[in-house]
Order: sequence, then structure tokens, then C-alpha cells
Amino acid sequence: MIKSLHYYTSKLKDKIPSQDDLFKSKWLKPVEPYFNKSYYWNFNRKNVAMAVAVGMFCGLMPGPTKMISAFFLAYLLRTNISVAVFTTLYSNPLTYVPLYYIAYKIGVWVIDGGNSINHLLSLQVISSWSFDELMAWFSSNLTYLAVGVPILGITLALMSYYAILYLWKLHIVSKRKMSLEQRQKRDTKLEKYQIKIECSLVSWKLMAGHLSSVSCRLTLLGAR
Repeated sequence: MIKSLHYYTSKLKDKIPSQDDLFKSKWLKPVEPYFNKSYYWNFNRKNVAMAVAVGMFCGLMPGPTKMISAFFLAYLLRTNISVAVFTTLYSNPLTYVPLYYIAYKIGVWVIDGGNSINHLLSLQVISSWSFDELMAWFSSNLTYLAVGVPILGITLALMSYYAILYLWKLHIVSKRKMSLEQRQKRDTKLEKYQIKIECSLVSWKLMAGHLSSVSCRLTLLGAR
């Protein structure tokens, strides 16, 4: 599990845009000097957890505003800008409808207690609507969405923040454990080699002693 987690983490880290990638645009290039601080690009436990939380919260913003809001919120909170912007991609054309449906149900529950017969729509029904029908539904339920979206965003942000902290700590502990096990295996192998060398030395000493005693006997026999 830890090896697979490390593998996917490395893959994701490769896909996260760097400082140079983010400021390629001629519109952002003039403000790049304001972001030449280490905390905007550090890849450590708390910094990444906060950046992911920012991305999860801002990801519910409509259209391109999610990346812009993540960019500036990460700037204000002094957290990793690239991770924050990248995380917003969890909301996309495939996930917008389920996410906003959940936010809508939260808004209905908070405002009406979820008892109104007008709110018994299923996700399957909404997913089958055309774009115009979806826009009409969104516009007619803005009040519920205005309440539900921030609540859902804060919930996702808190869940992701503590999940990243836990997984990161688990990764570090497991990595240390694996390193300790490898060291113990290496030490065990070294001990085995030392024992073999000592046994070989003892054998050579015994053989040398035996040969010296034989040569002494031959010398005595020759003297006689």
C-alpha cells in the first residue's frame, strides 16, 4: 500500500505545474516577483495539506474562477500555489452535476429541513437533463446552492486537510520502518559474513597449527 501511495504521489508531483509553468502567461509575468517566496512552492506536509484544502474549497467555484480564487487564496494563506490550483481540477464537467446536487441537497436540508415535495429530485433525473434544463434548474435554486456550496466546500477542505496530514505521516512512519527493516537485514547479512570469516580464520589457524606440528615432527625424524 505504501509503495503504491509513494508511486502515485510521485506521479502527481510530476504533473503539478512549477513556478515557471504558472507564470508563462504574459498576464501573470509582471506579478511573478511577488511570488518569489519559498512558502509558495515548498512541498512539505502542512504546506501541501493547506494547499489541497484551498483547492478543494475553491474547486466548487464556477468555471475558470475556481483556479483564480485558488491562486489568490493560496497567496493570502502563504501556501503552495501550484498544489492549490492543481487540486481544483477535481471539479470538472464530469463531476459538476454530482457535486452541485450534493450542495443543493445540503442547502435544502439547512433551509427547509429537506421536507419539501419540490426537492425530491434524484441525481439520475438531473443527469439526464440537457444543458438548458440544467441552467434553468441552477437559476431557480440559487438560494439553496448559495447555502450548500460553501458548506460542502468547507467540509471537503477540512476532510482533505486532515486526510493529507494523516497519509503523509503514515507515509513517513512506514518509510522509516522500511528503512529500519532494510538496515536490520543488512546488519544480519554482515553478521553472517563476519561469522563465516571468523570460521575461515579459525580453520586456517588450525590448519596452520597442524602443518607446523607435522613439519616439527618431520624435522625431529630427520635429526634422528
